[in-house]
Amino acid sequence: KKLENGCYHNLEDFEGHVHLTFDNAMLYNPEGSVVYNMAKEMKEKFIKDYEILMKQLMEEEDQKRKNGEACLLCGCEKLLFEPPVFYCNGLNCPSKRIRRNSYYYVGGNNQYHWCHQCFQELKDGRTIELGDLSIRKEQLTKKKNDEVHEESWVQCDRCERWIHQICALFNTRQNKDQRSEYACPRCTIEERKKKGQSEGTSSTPMAEDLQRTKLSEFLEAHVREKMNEHLQEEAKKKSQADGISMEEAIKLTEMGGAITIRQVTSMDKKLEVRERMKKRYAFKNYP
Repeated sequence: KKLENGCYHNLEDFEGHVHLTFDNAMLYNPEGSVVYNMAKEMKEKFIKDYEILMKQLMEEEDQKRKNGEACLLCGCEKLLFEPPVFYCNGLNCPSKRIRRNSYYYVGGNNQYHWCHQCFQELKDGRTIELGDLSIRKEQLTKKKNDEVHEESWVQCDRCERWIHQICALFNTRQNKDQRSEYACPRCTIEERKKKGQSEGTSSTPMAEDLQRTKLSEFLEAHVREKMNEHLQEEAKKKSQADGISMEEAIKLTEMGGAITIRQVTSMDKKLEVRERMKKRYAFKNYP
């Protein structure tokens, strides 16, 4: 049922649930029974078929990477972002989300937005004051909230393979003159091996070097704690399944270092209180 409803987002979850189904059948039925033997046989067949499938998928991904049809790093073709969320700055529905596939109006370098209803109620020729911006109704641009943004690509200057900019950690703003040379991670690793270098030599500040805040410290500690619990659980499962020690299982399930979280932006938003609301709560000296 989960497979039909598209609940699985990766093959590992599907594989785990299939194993769990057969393991439960073998656990709750006596050894030698029809159900036990059938579950054991089907599990062995699934393991073989799954290995063949994964091998085929890896070969297909490698072929796409070689042909330039997919990203060298993630193996995906088009990488689409979640559609941007716009909020109305009109007086009738302040901070209300503008519906997808509906028309809206934008002004001030895409900073301020009005839904169709609020735009119609704006008076022609009157200046709209928005703190750091003064604009008239005629200057607003009409758009449709149906944009789908695709991640841009960058080509390695050495192997000439294509990679998503976000996968490559490539900063377009630092390459305005189109003169910066880019080497993909694989070419960089090969070059380091030839020179006998095992560690990177870049002096660029990393995530850990960014300024900490109370919010980033709280999120980082919480995520690290949950990830450690998850990795411990995965290591325990692997230890039991493969018959190895817990220490070996922990090494095999380790990730590439601790997760680092930093807060990179903080915004203050000004909301206009409508006259009706002011009158309603005037007895409380609001606002």
